[in-house]
Parts: sequence; C-alpha cells; structure tokens
Amino acid sequence: MNRLVFFVLLLFYEASVFAQVSDSFSDGNFSSSPSWAGTDSVFQVNANGQLQLNATVAGTAYLTTASTTITGTEWNFWVRQNFAPSANNFGRIYLACDQANLSSASLNGYYLQLGENGSLDAIELFR
Repeated sequence: MNRLVFFVLLLFYEASVFAQVSDSFSDGNFSSSPSWAGTDSVFQVNANGQLQLNATVAGTAYLTTASTTITGTEWNFWVRQNFAPSANNFGRIYLACDQANLSSASLNGYYLQLGENGSLDAIELFR
C-alpha cells in the first residue's frame, strides 16, 4: 500500500512539473493549444509541422504566448536560420518578458540572440 501511495504521489509530482507551455505544432496551427499572438500573418506551420517565418518584406516579426512559470523552467526548441545573420538580421528567442508586444521599446526580460556579424555566429543570452 505504501508503494502505491508513493507511486501515485510521484505521478502527481511529475505531472505538476511538466512545462506549462508545450507546442509541437503537430496540429498544423498556432492559434490554439496554446494560442500564439503577435504578427501572426507572417508565420505558418509548414508541411513538416514546424513553425516558420514566411515574411515577404523585411521587418520585425514575433509570436508570444503566456506562461505563469519561470522558476525551474527548461526550454527545448529547434531553430534553423537559413541565412547569414548580421547586426541587423538575426533571430531572438524571448525566454521571459514583461510584455506580450515584443516590438515595444521598453522590454524587461531575457532572450537568446542567434547570430551576429562575422563568422562567429554566437548564441548569446541577454537581459
């Protein structure tokens, strides 16, 4: 009996620590489960079930979704940038931010920047 209670509690604990936001885009969209917002007209889910930027003009594009968890969080994602990044053309992944509108001039948060000028093409963490 004690093992069963421990096992049930362990299952409950494991279920409670899984990510609050998880999206494989296998449903072919980003409009539900979870719902993403932002400049959604320039994004698509491609035939491989991957979220893809599909912008025809230069500019800033972003998608955001709400999360209430940051402590003890783990981020897993796959990124492909099929271009040579520069000081003006790079990717950012906001891990946490105080605003949903990422085009705002005064953001407080943490993000990864993918690519830079030259051949280093670093992945850097910024606050």
